[in-house]
Amino acid sequence: FTTGCLVEPVAVAMHCLGRGKIQKGDTVLILGAGAIGLLIAQAVRWGGAEKIIMSDVAPERLALAEKFGANQVIDSGKEDLIRTIQERYGEGGVDVVYDAASVGPTFSQAVHVVKSGGRVINVGEAAKPVELERDLLGREIELTGSRQYTREDFTKALEVISTGEFPLDQVPIRYYPLSRYTEAFDTALNDKAVMRVMFTPQEE
Repeated sequence: FTTGCLVEPVAVAMHCLGRGKIQKGDTVLILGAGAIGLLIAQAVRWGGAEKIIMSDVAPERLALAEKFGANQVIDSGKEDLIRTIQERYGEGGVDVVYDAASVGPTFSQAVHVVKSGGRVINVGEAAKPVELERDLLGREIELTGSRQYTREDFTKALEVISTGEFPLDQVPIRYYPLSRYTEAFDTALNDKAVMRVMFTPQEE
């Protein structure tokens, strides 16, 4: 049952893989190390990406990013992400950026660190309007969105899960009986170290 509950978010990640047009050897930056961001890291690694960088402001999520195979993690609440990326990878060192946080600052960061002619994929849904960055035009950056999945993405998700290529046993899940639903929702909203909350109706 636990694995079955994770098929849907893995399908989201597989859809993101396709939208990013990942090539073998790519360097990929993922902004936001939540559940979807971490699974995107697995998907792009499976798709051929060589280096995966992940950023977040929550230390708990950055620790998870390291467990999920990120080559580098950046605490963007403490470090200047743009400067850190440019110093380590150079001006054109990032081929694809996934914005899995979808707020004004992350969209700006994505556009400024991706290479000219690179791709920025917006995965989250911004709660507020985001300003268009002029660099999109001058550096011919490809901007696209990725939302949900297709039937084919579910098929791919089942394939990678059945072969054990995604470390789903490392996904931090908290289990609750239905009688503790208030506690369960509080955990889902506030505990940054938990990726998914699962109800177990058969247990009390």
